[in-house]
Formats: sequence, C-alpha cells, structure tokens
Amino acid sequence: IKEILDSVKKDLLSLERVYNSQDVTEVQSAFEGINEIFDNIESGADIGLPFQGEIFTEVTSGARLGTFYLRSAASGTGKTRNAVGDACYLAYPIRYNWEKYEWERAGSAEKVLFIATEQDFNEIRKMILAYITGITETKFRYGNFTALEEKVISQAIDIMAEFKDNFYIVRMPNPTIDGLKTIVRENCLTKDIHYVFYDYIHIGAGLVANRDRQMRDDVILLLLTNTLKELANELDIHISTATQLNGEYEEKEVKNENLIRGSKAVADKADIGAITLRCNMAEEELGRAIALKAGTLAPNFITDIYKNRRGKWTGIRIWRYIDLGTCRTIDCFVTDRKGNPIDFDNVKVQVKQANHKGGFVVKPKDEPEVD
Repeated sequence: IKEILDSVKKDLLSLERVYNSQDVTEVQSAFEGINEIFDNIESGADIGLPFQGEIFTEVTSGARLGTFYLRSAASGTGKTRNAVGDACYLAYPIRYNWEKYEWERAGSAEKVLFIATEQDFNEIRKMILAYITGITETKFRYGNFTALEEKVISQAIDIMAEFKDNFYIVRMPNPTIDGLKTIVRENCLTKDIHYVFYDYIHIGAGLVANRDRQMRDDVILLLLTNTLKELANELDIHISTATQLNGEYEEKEVKNENLIRGSKAVADKADIGAITLRCNMAEEELGRAIALKAGTLAPNFITDIYKNRRGKWTGIRIWRYIDLGTCRTIDCFVTDRKGNPIDFDNVKVQVKQANHKGGFVVKPKDEPEVD
C-alpha cells in the first residue's frame, strides 16, 4: 500500500511542478555545470574589469557582471565624484599624467551608464573633463587655464569624441522604481551597456508619491535596493551605488551597515559593502607613519570593507588618496580594523587585461611545477 501511495504522490508532484506557474524552484545535481565553472575560472570570466585603486580591485575582484556594490559615505565626502571617477576609469582608457607630462593608458574602454539624481548634465561633464585631464574641476568654473592646460583640455575633448558612445548620462531628479527599471533596461539593451552607476540611494519625491501610507521609508529603500540587485542579475550587468551615513559614524570605531542612513537592510542585497570616510586627526598621523615606511602617498580617506559576498577580505581598511578635484583615486596600503598593516603583496595576484568582454585573467604570482 505504501509503495502504491508513494507512486501516486510522485505523479501528483510532477503535475504540480509542471502547472504551478508560481514555482521557481530549481533542483540540479552538484555535478551539473562543473566543467563550465572550471572553464570560466581559467578564462577569467568570474573577474571583473578594474576600478580605480589596485587594492580595492583586488579585494572586490573588480566590477563583476551580475553584481551590486554598495559604497556609502558621509555627506560632502565625494560620493558622486568617486562614482564618476570609477565610471571614467571604465569608459576612457586614456588620461593625462602631470608627473610625466604625457598621456597614459589607464582603465578600460567599456560602455557606462551614469544615473544622476542631483547634478545636472554639465556638472557631470566637468567632472569627466577633470578626470581625463587631471586638472582640478574648480578651474573649469573660472577658466584661468595655462597654455598647456588649454592644449590638454582640447585633446581631452578629442578623446571624449573618440569614445563618445562609452559614457551615457541620465538625469533622474525624482526617480521611481518603475522609471528606474525602464531606464536601465532600455539603455543596457539598446546600447549594449554592462556597467551602471546609480548616484546614490535616498528618499525622493518620486519614491514616496504613490506609496502606501503604511509603508515606512526603510521599506522603500529596501525595495529600491532590491530593484537594483534584480536588474544586475536580470541583465547580467554591474551596478554600483552609494548611500548616506547616519550621524553616528564619527562615534563608531567599527564601520559597517549599522551606519547607513534610513535602513541598514539595504546592505543585505549588496555583493560588496563599503564605507568611505575622511581620515580623522589620529588616522592622518598613523597613515603618514605607515605611508613613510611603505613608500606610498599619505592617505586622506579610508574605505572600510564590511561585506564581501564572494571573497575573504572583510573587516579590512583600505587607506586611499582621493583627489576630489580630479575624481582620481590611488590606493596606498591596507590594514586591519586596529590599524595593523597587512602585507597585501604576498596574496596579491598578477592580472593581465584580456579583451573588453572577458575582463582580465588572474594568475598566481608563483606557480609550482605540476607532474
């Protein structure tokens, strides 16, 4: 009798799975697709194109497709400028080096979509010019350029013309979730864009206009974050965004999702969670001392990595020199949360950029002979 009942149950379960349209559960053998995983590892398909900053790129494995990165910061610490800088690093493979007085190859040549929520088009364009030329953005307000700077700016405009299809700007002063879905899908599908930067997540008029009166602000922020993560998975693209911090960030020694303004739950959907703040006086002193020993620039910002879904590097601090005037970033060194330096060179991998679709191939520094 038991065998007969089990047979009938199996038939019923099979029918239920076929006709239940709400069932999205999948079951596979652990062996299925294992060869494809190995092939992807060897080809570097699981590694994204680099951001500004070698250490940050190493920790996050770059701008991986299908991922959502959340980089928070306090008000006035350059959230938009950092995003524009990384977007430029992905979009424009050339920028001016004022130490060598020559143009250098740096970055990739990918198509990028930047969604601005507060700045207008010309403000973003000035930041892009500042990044490519290495001339502080303040000068673009007053126009007191030297003859060399004017020449560099003219050449930078030519570079932007050559890569005119690599950087698209969308202005959404009052974004809605449905509007955001439409904009991202339309641009990524019609323009073959794989990298999206959403200025930063906050409660605006568009998000609260048609909401349920019982819906709290933290729930709205979570829905917006969930939308960005779903778009990254659906379109197989990379999305980076940021949030503001609450007023407790100066008092807290450990920088993590508890400092996010509005809702710490927005970090639940992120593949990478990071908080960037200016160095305080004690950190500046420690940073100068470590930089002197390491032979690097003295840092002025620290990026705390509190979440790394597919990597081991969490609870670390990346000490960085960020030039907000040119939107350029240099990683100086890395420490643990207590400020003890980590010898990152021993675990660092050598990367070689492949074609623009495949990212870059990861190779260990020392490979032993295999019999």
